[in-house]
Amino acid sequence: TEGPPTFKYRADNVRRQLVPAQGPEAILHTEDERFPWQQEILIWHLGRFLSITFSLGTLVVTYFAALEWFEGIEAKSRRLPTDTPNKVTNIDPQFPNYQLSIINYQLFAVLTVALLAFNPRFLFTGMLFNYDSLTLLLSSLFLWLCIRIVKGYHSTWGFWGLGALAGLALVTKYLTLLLPLVIVYVAWVKVAGLQGGKGAESQGGRVAGGQGGKVLGSQVAGSQEVGDRSAGIRTTPYALRIRRLFTRYLAQALIAYLLVITPWFAYLVINFNEIDTYGPVLGTLAPLIRGDGSDRTVEGIFAWMSGGQAPAPDHIDRQSYTAWQIITELPLTFWGNPIVEPYPLNGFVIIMTLLTVAAAVGVIIAWRKLPQNRRLMNLLLLFCALPLPFMLVRLFGARDALEAMQGRHILFLVGPAFAILFIYGLEALIRRYTLRVGRRTWDVGRSAYLVVIAILLMGAVGQLIFMMQSYPVLLPVRTTAFSTTQLDQPEPTISLESGAKLVGFKISDELRQALRVELFWQGGANWAVEDYQTELILVDAQGEAQATWMAYQTQAHYPTRAWEPGDTIRDEGWLPLVGLPAGDYRIQLRILGASGPVTDWQTLGRYTLEQPLPPPSTNSDWLLWHNGQIATHPPIFHERETIQLTSIDYQPPISQDLVLQSPLSNLQLPISPTFTIPPYWPAGDYTFASDPQTPLFYIAASRRKFDLPDISHPLDVNFAGKIKLLGYDLPTRRVESGGGLPLTLYWQGLDWMGEEFVIFNRLLDNQGSAWGGYDRLAQENYSTLLWAPQETIVDGFAVPVAPDAPDGVYSLSVGWYRSVDGQAQSLPMVDPVTGEATDRTAVMIGPIKVGGPPAGSTVEQAEPQFEVNGVLGDTIRLLGVDQNFLESCKSAPL
Repeated sequence: TEGPPTFKYRADNVRRQLVPAQGPEAILHTEDERFPWQQEILIWHLGRFLSITFSLGTLVVTYFAALEWFEGIEAKSRRLPTDTPNKVTNIDPQFPNYQLSIINYQLFAVLTVALLAFNPRFLFTGMLFNYDSLTLLLSSLFLWLCIRIVKGYHSTWGFWGLGALAGLALVTKYLTLLLPLVIVYVAWVKVAGLQGGKGAESQGGRVAGGQGGKVLGSQVAGSQEVGDRSAGIRTTPYALRIRRLFTRYLAQALIAYLLVITPWFAYLVINFNEIDTYGPVLGTLAPLIRGDGSDRTVEGIFAWMSGGQAPAPDHIDRQSYTAWQIITELPLTFWGNPIVEPYPLNGFVIIMTLLTVAAAVGVIIAWRKLPQNRRLMNLLLLFCALPLPFMLVRLFGARDALEAMQGRHILFLVGPAFAILFIYGLEALIRRYTLRVGRRTWDVGRSAYLVVIAILLMGAVGQLIFMMQSYPVLLPVRTTAFSTTQLDQPEPTISLESGAKLVGFKISDELRQALRVELFWQGGANWAVEDYQTELILVDAQGEAQATWMAYQTQAHYPTRAWEPGDTIRDEGWLPLVGLPAGDYRIQLRILGASGPVTDWQTLGRYTLEQPLPPPSTNSDWLLWHNGQIATHPPIFHERETIQLTSIDYQPPISQDLVLQSPLSNLQLPISPTFTIPPYWPAGDYTFASDPQTPLFYIAASRRKFDLPDISHPLDVNFAGKIKLLGYDLPTRRVESGGGLPLTLYWQGLDWMGEEFVIFNRLLDNQGSAWGGYDRLAQENYSTLLWAPQETIVDGFAVPVAPDAPDGVYSLSVGWYRSVDGQAQSLPMVDPVTGEATDRTAVMIGPIKVGGPPAGSTVEQAEPQFEVNGVLGDTIRLLGVDQNFLESCKSAPL
């Protein structure tokens, strides 16, 4: 898997974050993902297929586990095992005339599988390349084996199997750490049933369960006796044998468990220990607890165990979630998967949450009225409770609220157990109800199941449609070279300052309405400092431009500043043909920068329009183009994409006709026929000012903020024409040594930036010595590379104060710098009058008081020679002055 094509992970390079994203995308999806797959892409797809296989296996196992749970042993389609389990019936003692048939059992098993398979969260995560699918498969096998052992099967090897499955699950994911608790419960049920029924036990441990075993809905002769006599293991000679059997079961499971996990954990400790860093104990535990460091909870636990020796994860936001967000996160992430907002399946999530509550009520009713079923029900309830301790640790230990309430952690551990209880709870709640309409009796239960299936199916289909719509379009870039054999070569070669060069182009008219010009670029050795624009024109025989295209390269979907060495980028532009007279045309290209053209016009090729293409009939004087076609419905555009308009009769445009009405009623925007959308335009529908009732296009909402907030201390400080400090909030001017001074800075971008600037802040005493502060990015991780012109950045943080900072009055120095050859080069402040750079590089914020007053600056009792007793501002009272102060004022007036 070495070498391209490879994935582009956003976290690996800040410039990859320049690529717009609809949601929290970890990977840039490029044209490398097209079939046939190679290298890392191939491995990723094979992993996906493996995950899908595990998910399908989970559904199969869930069916048999549910069938085992719902089905009576008298079913003729299943053979009795060698160690015959207890004979059962399916008669409800409360309703002896209500008997479930084998068809009902199979129906309930199918419903259980459907509940899991059509869950949008299972559908989405089960198709991803991850270990959750394998975890759930192992957990499902574990549950199935537990049910069979409780029913009396597999007395010889069952606990060996449980231990092995629990070990495999733990190796896969630590969320399964508590599965051994279920083994203890199963062993207890096994031996308690033997004691209650006093079944004969052979020398080999083979058990005939007698009358002690029970299954869903079963009433066994003597079951009341079992319920009374099996509450504990009695201290009799027979009970001693039972205890030994109990111990043997646990020992079998423990040995199998250790045999499975020991090789893997030994491998981790030997190869990834951190003994040199944390010592023998913590260093040995580090690879076992922390793993690859991707889990924030275990990182926090390890930091706590190390007593602060290991840093706690600093990327957990502990304050930004409301109680409502935390409460709704659990059902939303259990029944749904909101890839991006808004999530269209919120209604489905609400319905399924209400049905879950109804099913829980049914489970409670069944648990109270059918005591003979409690052991099997308790098994599932215990299983469903396994994620709870981990949720509490995340919530109160790691204080990672939203991660603690992730429903996927529950679904991909206890999904089958939950599904069985869900169906059983609904059955217990509604099976007794019928509705008589005229002479016909309507079975409420059967109809309710059909409704549940319909809801689940709609949720699954809705999730699939949502996934298709939300999945990002492949970026026009490859990490491998395009074949240039079928491309035309530019003469001469066009190169950019970064070293990127045009390696080929292709002109086609397959859409008939417009010429498609594809430009193939190869990334240069250096990073580009700006995003260039491509300008294409279609020139007639008289030298007049008849069609124009101007756009950021790739329409900023993969902007120039993100191009990397080894990239091959496919840019494209469109030159409309509709309305043009027949004749010969030339296609010309040039590249534009922020300050003007960076290349001269160059002819790419020629095109002959054999016959004119008549424009479509329309009530508008203008045609809007989108992806080389005339838009018939208002398309959706994003910031920095290109809007292309042509006149219906292809006459030169009249500027006053091209005025847009924005979603803001008081904002009208004059435009040219071809323009790029500024990032600060508000989201919503846009129309021509002359026709405000007809939407022309829609601009999607941006995550950027452009509104100016209320600022307690407004400023207007320009740093090198790149960044403006709008002001700051300083809630307090007092801080203790070793503490943190809360501060919020308000920044505004003035331009697109081609490099990353860093903020410095220093807490300075009156001698200019630093006693606190640190270098940082705005919002800790929001690089200036990502800022847009006029974007407002609210930057709150705490200025650390040195623990040994002496008491006194300080000032905070704030500014920006760039790194040049490893050295810091401060950005100069710009004079607001002349617009010229000054010698100043920092803003001083203060005064700030650290600790108490400086030594010698206070007296026990004030005895001024001249009493004043006047108030200065709202916080200071001038008690008086001495003679030396008056003399100083005479010689040097204030």
